Amino acid sequence: MKIREQFLNARKFGVPLIAIQTADPGATIQTLVQALNGDKKYPALSWDIVRGMKAANEYGKEAFKKLAPTEEEALNLINPTNMLSRILELPDKAVVFMYNAPRFYENEAIAQGIWNLRDPFKATGRTLVLLGPSIKLPSELYYDVILFDEQLPNDAELGQIISGVHEYAGLKPPKDEQQKSLVQAARGLAPFPAEQAVALSLSKEGVNIEMLWELKRKMIEQTPGLTMYVGGPTFDDIGGITRLKDFGRRLFAGPERPSVIVQVEEMEKMLAGASSDTSGTSQDQLMVMLDEMEQMQWKGIILVGHPGTCKTMYAKSIGATHKVPTLRFDAGAMKDQFVGSSEKRIRSVMKVIKGMAGANAYWIATCNSLPVVSPALVRRFTDGIYFTDLPDENEKPFIWAVNEKVFNVSGKRPEDTNYTGADIRNICSIAYRLKVSLVEAATYITPVAKSDPQSIERLRKQADGSWLSATYPGVYQLDRKKGDWKGDRKVEL
Repeated sequence: MKIREQFLNARKFGVPLIAIQTADPGATIQTLVQALNGDKKYPALSWDIVRGMKAANEYGKEAFKKLAPTEEEALNLINPTNMLSRILELPDKAVVFMYNAPRFYENEAIAQGIWNLRDPFKATGRTLVLLGPSIKLPSELYYDVILFDEQLPNDAELGQIISGVHEYAGLKPPKDEQQKSLVQAARGLAPFPAEQAVALSLSKEGVNIEMLWELKRKMIEQTPGLTMYVGGPTFDDIGGITRLKDFGRRLFAGPERPSVIVQVEEMEKMLAGASSDTSGTSQDQLMVMLDEMEQMQWKGIILVGHPGTCKTMYAKSIGATHKVPTLRFDAGAMKDQFVGSSEKRIRSVMKVIKGMAGANAYWIATCNSLPVVSPALVRRFTDGIYFTDLPDENEKPFIWAVNEKVFNVSGKRPEDTNYTGADIRNICSIAYRLKVSLVEAATYITPVAKSDPQSIERLRKQADGSWLSATYPGVYQLDRKKGDWKGDRKVEL
């Protein structure tokens, strides 16, 4: 149900206290005031900490004059505690919108002031609307305030915004295919930033789609815990992990093509935090992530393997290969020292993901180890756990070839027993930068297999018969013979 209908229903049944999570409170107020007016003279007013109280519609002007007939009384209403006391004088059916309410209701006097409005507002059909980008109500108000969540604009609404920007600029509306591309580039933005991003990307020739994506990336990354990647290495830049690449190609050729990849880096740290974090922040993050995955029916995979075995590169390259953005989900960056801020951040992140992808977000979690896997976690990552082992003798030639081309190096290759893909990449990089042979460049690295062989064998034993292989069909088998699969290839679809 749209926020407009939710608000009107709440008003119909006399709900006195409403909280709305919204990324664009100005647009929300405008929408609700338009819905409120109709043929009925319901006064609407808004309040913020800088401007104080002001009328939000024509009927609110008269109510405001009676509430604050002098400039001194109007200035007095800037104080939130005074405002909450004085709005008891407003006429029946009035509505007051409070900007950035989460900044204030942690104060005990303001929380009490809000609660004091419940019964008198209920009796007279009046409503206080608390607005904020992410709302976590204090315990004093938890059972008295109805919480609504305004979703970010859908494709149709973004299309209207894009058409409106073109019309304002005196340009013809974009054609269907171009409109579709622009809508995709604007997904995940609130109405105002979407409008501004499209306008800033506009010229006489139309919208510069690359500029729009870049502006969107910068806006998305204002959300703590999110980083957005567009483009970058593709499957053609990766040797090995054949089965995973086959899976990715088939996934994007199927009926549920993802529109966003969500990469959860080093998820084992998030899991460890959930069991040891006394603040409850990690537990809340994990709970919110799992709940949203369940409700939205988002699917995903978990990649477990030694460092340098292409887990992170796969998560980024699958999006670049199929021309969809990848969002890096960083649980650590969402944590904040202030009480309640971390909880708000994880919910803001989820709103952005839903706005960008709807039901078509695909999650890829990467781990260097996975000591404990809860059934709830495995159930959300519906497409299984893949083990990315060190590349075998069939995969290494492809990895060498890819990186030699990237770094423009060639020549005799060093003995590469137990090298990871990252080891091979680093050798090629060093050979290029130091202008030395590949054999000499290899003397400047310490392969993972030599620095920590015990963890490699431990992880292999854990994967044996339990997790899917990133290289060949079926589950990983520790005693599988080398060379009994077809090697690196592309699946023809």
